[in-house]
Amino acid sequence: MFLLGFVPAVSGISARAADDGPSPPDHAASLVSFLDAARANNPEIRAAREKARAAEERAKVEGAYMDPKFRVEWMGIPRDNVTLDPARNEQTWYTVTQDLPFPGKLGYRREAAVHESRAAAESAGDVENGVLRRVKQAYLDQAFLHRSLAVTREVKGLLSSLASVAATRYAAGLVSQQDVLKAQVELSLLANEEITLVSQIRIARARLNTLLNRAPGSPLASAPWPRGRIAPDAWRNAGEPDAAKSPSARMAAAEADAGRAMREAGRLEWAPDFMLGLSAVQMGDRQTGWNVMAGMTLPVWFGKNRAAASSAAAFSGAAEAKASAARNDVSYEVSRLKIEIESAERRIDLYDTSLVPQSEAAFRSALINYETGKIDFLSLLENERNLKRVRLERERALAEYFEKIADLERTLGVDLGMAGGVS
Repeated sequence: MFLLGFVPAVSGISARAADDGPSPPDHAASLVSFLDAARANNPEIRAAREKARAAEERAKVEGAYMDPKFRVEWMGIPRDNVTLDPARNEQTWYTVTQDLPFPGKLGYRREAAVHESRAAAESAGDVENGVLRRVKQAYLDQAFLHRSLAVTREVKGLLSSLASVAATRYAAGLVSQQDVLKAQVELSLLANEEITLVSQIRIARARLNTLLNRAPGSPLASAPWPRGRIAPDAWRNAGEPDAAKSPSARMAAAEADAGRAMREAGRLEWAPDFMLGLSAVQMGDRQTGWNVMAGMTLPVWFGKNRAAASSAAAFSGAAEAKASAARNDVSYEVSRLKIEIESAERRIDLYDTSLVPQSEAAFRSALINYETGKIDFLSLLENERNLKRVRLERERALAEYFEKIADLERTLGVDLGMAGGVS
């Protein structure tokens, strides 16, 4: 019997693909190491952090008084002997003035700036989470492509052996030449798939290198295939408390707090600001006295002040509505992703318990039936294609499972153990 030796090999191929994965070209790198490299080197993350630092420094400026003003006034300058020498003029005044905002204005401006600084810090965290999500996606893409390449090469090796058997049977007059030609065509198709997968792996590596701020063609360790799924409780227990703590929700909440502070500051636009001053008076070469002055602004341009207060109130209302929308969006995303993760887990279980074993059994049966002449070589090829498709769909389901876990981590801004489960 020519093909009986292939029967146990079918399950062996599937087991090797499920346990070992493709051999890495250099060495395998964990997802954790890629994430650490992105945190340290990605320019988007660095830019967001610098922007947050700038907002923090700006908050210090908003809470400070304006610099005092100093001026010198020369009075009674002789017409026939123009000079700025105080000893030759009638009087010289040295004046220092300080502008003082109405009590509360500076405090609310400082409070608004502090909340804006918080929002910038949360925005930086959100940018970092977004970049790390893209790193995880690039990692999973590369790992899945390596997996697909391994499956394709293993099936190609099996088909090459089947082609040799078909050639032997053709030489013995047991089958027509069509079987040999069909096997060769199928091998050529698999070779074409292999070329495509190798190109896609290079593209995935270039994308991952770019996220790590490296040249696209830099050497990069391969991404090993996930060892298994994360603990179910890790994602099932993620809910409303985590949603409220997500970077996007916290950023929107900080902007709402800033809006409320600006609204209170806007209400004080009707209040006057003050000015205090002190002058030292010099006559000739002698200091003869002091002048003390006080002043205030007159907020008589009611339209301007009313517009400023209305603008601040509108900004506050918009920020509060945005915060509410952000909380709703996060809650929806969490619910949607948990449903999709559960669905992905059920699909993986279905592949492991039914579809993959059934496809393997069908292929083994086809091998035996081809040997006994009950089916033609085309039917055998159809079973081979179905086995390959089912195995790749199973791996794609696992990749999608981890993609949804990564999306949930991105949405909540928490670590659910995805990196540990993958690498």
